[in-house]
Amino acid sequence: MLTPIYLRLERRHELCRTLGLTIAFLLVVEVATLSRSGILALLIGGLILLLPYRRFLAGRTLLAPLAGAAVVLAVVAASRWHYVETILRSRVKTGGGSESAHFGVYDFIPKILHSHPLFGLGLNNFSVYYQQITGKTNWGPHSFYVALVVETGLVGTAVFAVFLWYLFRRLHAARAIGRG
Repeated sequence: MLTPIYLRLERRHELCRTLGLTIAFLLVVEVATLSRSGILALLIGGLILLLPYRRFLAGRTLLAPLAGAAVVLAVVAASRWHYVETILRSRVKTGGGSESAHFGVYDFIPKILHSHPLFGLGLNNFSVYYQQITGKTNWGPHSFYVALVVETGLVGTAVFAVFLWYLFRRLHAARAIGRG
């Protein structure tokens, strides 16, 4: 959301530097979470913005925050290379059984909806249920949508769907105002 605003600002606008630093900081934070899905979302978002903002690709406006984030990440990676190497290996590894535990979480959805269809298990109760079934402690669903369905049931999922519908309606209205 910030990138299009930042790219449209004039070079000497008072918010230009602040937004550039904010974008660089948020990029560093996103990479620091080590989330594959977060990085994938950033890449897809970048591809979506690529076409309408292609004229900014080689410009200082876009490259400055990216370069700032890259420098910070390079310094951190160089100072902790063994850790970075271990994390990268674990993130690209596909064997070892961890995927079965992640996919096994999806098996709980029908069971929980059968026993608690309307309101689910309650917020933050997935790990308690999972521990009772598997014996593994401190284990979350690793999926927002699984957590939504399991912890809030059909009512919570419907409320979230209505919220998304409302959000996209408001975004559509805001877009129409911006074009008008």
